[in-house]
Amino acid sequence: MGSLYKEESQDLRNISLADKLIAMTSAVNNTPIVTANMRDYPSPFFHCITHHNLIYQKNNTDKMIDIGVIKANYPYITHKFNNRKSL
Repeated sequence: MGSLYKEESQDLRNISLADKLIAMTSAVNNTPIVTANMRDYPSPFFHCITHHNLIYQKNNTDKMIDIGVIKANYPYITHKFNNRKSL
């Protein structure tokens, strides 16, 4: 995933190795990811299946987290992988 991200955009280089491993595992196994940070799984590599706002209280203040369920865009990833530049 790291090499595919590098070819796509300079901004994607800053995604952590752990998130790249999660992304590739999801793509290979065709399993969704539940995350509070959808920026680590960028479009068009991934697409959002659904998202929900989780509201909770912290220090008597309402807080909100956007939780997303995303899925790998396997055809796109395969296409990018098969047509990637030599490293």
